[in-house]
Amino acid sequence: MKKILFFLMLAIMPLTFIACSSDDDDTPNNSSKIVGVWKQVAYNSDGTWHNDFFGDIYYFGSDNTYKVYSSVEDYKNGKVYSSGTYTFDGKQIALNGSFKHDVTFSENENEVRFEGWLILDRLNI
Repeated sequence: MKKILFFLMLAIMPLTFIACSSDDDDTPNNSSKIVGVWKQVAYNSDGTWHNDFFGDIYYFGSDNTYKVYSSVEDYKNGKVYSSGTYTFDGKQIALNGSFKHDVTFSENENEVRFEGWLILDRLNI
């Protein structure tokens, strides 16, 4: 019986010394920054930025889904122009698993730039 307890203790002992790895990254995760409603204020076409566009409305949900509306009225009425899923690691966004862009936020986080593609302003609606 003592031998069984001894071997049982030997079998359990290594489990007490296993350390869990840290889930913390060296870079902070700012993925929640993108969540919300944004209005397109500029777009890039052939290397030139244009702000002569009334702007689509982009909604990024905390459930990693996004929806695009043609106007604020369409957003309020739930008339979706396009939708899909996104991933965002705080530095880069990928729409529908591919279409990737580097992302930068203004200091007050009320503007986001999808490098080479869009500039969006946060809407408080």
